[in-house]
Parts: sequence; structure tokens; C-alpha cells
Amino acid sequence: MPKLADLHNHALFGVDDGAKTKEMAEQMLAISYAEGVRVLCLTPHGDPMRFPCEKETLLSRFEELKELCSERFPDLTLYLGNEMFGYIDSAAALAAGSFFSLGEGNVALVEFAVDVGYREMCNILQSYRAAGYRPMLAHAERILCLLSDVTRVHELAEMRVLIQVNTSAFRRGFFASPVNRFVNRLLDEDLIDVVASDAHAVEERTPRMLDAYAAVEKRCGKARAEQLFYENPVRIVTGGNERGHL
Repeated sequence: MPKLADLHNHALFGVDDGAKTKEMAEQMLAISYAEGVRVLCLTPHGDPMRFPCEKETLLSRFEELKELCSERFPDLTLYLGNEMFGYIDSAAALAAGSFFSLGEGNVALVEFAVDVGYREMCNILQSYRAAGYRPMLAHAERILCLLSDVTRVHELAEMRVLIQVNTSAFRRGFFASPVNRFVNRLLDEDLIDVVASDAHAVEERTPRMLDAYAAVEKRCGKARAEQLFYENPVRIVTGGNERGHL
């Protein structure tokens, strides 16, 4: 079984639309562990309008899950970050310490509404660069202005924006869909930096990653799959994202 790292996961309980209870969080961690995940970054939404939550609460719940892991999954390393919602002042809020970049590094995971305008998105991503962060676009396959024009993903890469896609984009039922064609083209043109689960629960939007790993390995080879599912994520959460492939 390959060793995996998941840096987009909502198992931190009781803080957003992910795990509701500590018990559900434990179930999600157990699934991740069984799938081969050994490095995991918990990324509750950084969206004060939809999910207001005190920073101290995030840290307290994070410590609870670290203690749980030390007992049940001792070789699973947890990190904390936020999935920032890309509003105009979100980079400033992150820089002010209200939210967390991913793990020990300076990468900011940033999500947008599916119908965000391309120029608006670029301006907000640039604000993260100006604030000293390396932005990574969350679940790029959901953004309509990119689905309709892959050349824009090349432009984002030239802006040094990292691209993350969800494991769900590789589900078998998606193989003939526009989303699957889009992510396969991104794979072929080397435009994906990280594949992550974006897990929210245990039955739907689960932490399962192995099927997606197998799909990428079949299309691109083992070395590329290892890069997207382990090497790049580990480099990001440990602060080494400015070196190597990234």
C-alpha cells in the first residue's frame, strides 16, 4: 500500500460543516489511516461569515485529536491549517493571525465560490502573494471559469499559484464527465500540484484516497502519483514548498 498525505480534510470536529463530533472525527481518521494516510492536515473553513469559530477552539480540538492519534494511530502525523474563503480581506486576516496557513509552511489553501469571476479570483490570489503566502487553489475542478478555459490554469501556474484537486474528481462515475476530462487534461499538462480528499464525513465526501491514487498511477505512473499524493503535500506542510518541484 502506498504512503499518502492528505492536506485538505475537515475532520476537526464541531467547527464547520465537517465532522460534527469527536466520534465522527475518530471514524474519519480511522478511514484515512486504513487508506495509507500517514500525514494529515486538518483544514476547517476559514470563513467568519458562515463558520465563525474562535482560534482557541480550533487549537483545543486539534490538541484533542493529536492525543487521540497518539493512542490509536501513533504514526499518523497531524497538522493544522485553514481552508480560507477568498474574500477581499482574507489574506490580511490570515496575516493578522486570525487563521492558519497549512502546517509549518507558508502555503494558504484558498477556496472560492464556483461562479467566481476569473479576474476577481486572480486579484485575491495575488493579495496572498503580497502578504507573503504561497496560495493554493482548493478543488480547482469546481471553478467554472477554469473548467471552460484550461489556459487560465496555466496562467495561475505562472503566477505561482498551486493547484489542488479533490479525489472525488477521479471517481469512476466521473470518467466521462467534464470534470474528469478537465482533471485528466491538467494531469497531462502537469498542472496539478496536490490531490487531497476534502473529506467532510464518513459516508459521503469521505477521506478515501486509494482509488484516486490508482487512477493517477495508471495514467501518469507511480512516480507522479507519489508526488501528488505524498511528496508535494509533505513538502508543503513541513515548510519546504519553495524547494524542489513546487
